[in-house]
Amino acid sequence: MEVDDPGGAVMTTHIHMQVCIEGALRNRSFSGYTDDSGRPLTRKQARQGLLLLQAKGHKYMPLGECEGFDPFGKGCPGHPDPVPDTLIHAEDPVEVGSVGLEERQLEFGNL
Repeated sequence: MEVDDPGGAVMTTHIHMQVCIEGALRNRSFSGYTDDSGRPLTRKQARQGLLLLQAKGHKYMPLGECEGFDPFGKGCPGHPDPVPDTLIHAEDPVEVGSVGLEERQLEFGNL
């Protein structure tokens, strides 16, 4: 998401991905979870961990590090980042190799 900075610079907001705990439990999405040391959890351990978080009132769990994450309802607060001046927009053609093919790079911001 792009926002205008009062100082005139264009800013992007980095939003971290999150898991809906209720949805993960309902869909039985228990694969890919790890403990704090990075070891894979069994499906039973992952389910128990999600149930424990839900019992504490958590609605969301971040996928990775996220400063200011609100597990009780809002999730990632968004993190403003300045847009570098060297971005290539979809409208800007880029020469590729000696054959002169045109390639377009899409701007996705900070996904």
